[in-house]
Amino acid sequence: MNTTKPLKKEMLTLIAICLLASSAFVMPTSATEQEAEPISIMPIFINADGADYIVTSDWMSIEGVDITLYDVLYTVIYDANGGSGSGLEVPLTESNLLYGSYHMVLSAEAANAGTKEGYAFMGWNTKADGSGLIGDVARNFIPDQDTFIADDIILYAQWSKILSVTPTAYVTQLNGNKNDLAISITEELDNGTTNTIQQAFDINKNAADTYTIGSYSVYVDTKGNTQIRACYLV
Repeated sequence: MNTTKPLKKEMLTLIAICLLASSAFVMPTSATEQEAEPISIMPIFINADGADYIVTSDWMSIEGVDITLYDVLYTVIYDANGGSGSGLEVPLTESNLLYGSYHMVLSAEAANAGTKEGYAFMGWNTKADGSGLIGDVARNFIPDQDTFIADDIILYAQWSKILSVTPTAYVTQLNGNKNDLAISITEELDNGTTNTIQQAFDINKNAADTYTIGSYSVYVDTKGNTQIRACYLV
């Protein structure tokens, strides 16, 4: 019976290669100090002091020292970086993410980043000023994008100042007295790009009303089945 107290991951100087299906990934030589459950992926091929070992259980012995292997777990922290909304006092943290797994990047709403008045949300970056790299290219992480977990990550919300906002509307005839109203909001940003928000509504013929698209309210007055008499922000 093994009675030796397991060593924590950060006390090990092992390089482990885990075989997962037909792919292999390399576990780092150091990891978070938090305790974790015994590793669930077997077998583990490790190298210590120049010798190779094959582990088929959740512990092994090297030079008479019993060592328990643990999954290497990391966290992703979402920082609103100037955004305002509910829950921002404590940044949202996705924890217990297994090394070599993939994490789907959250939207600003899901990550409690809220909004920033006069700015458009442009994704996430590993640097607050947007200078962080993905590979060797400076660019943002986009919501719903899968990112490979190999370390703890802090993602900072990125915001671009809105220079102008232009609403447009189109109406299409449906059956009976119903029409389809499509409203677009185009934001011109200070980074030289534009951001477009779109939404469709089922309306009555000759409808005139105020509609909510994202954080904007737009008044649209339609005539007949195809004409727009007025479209502006309110």
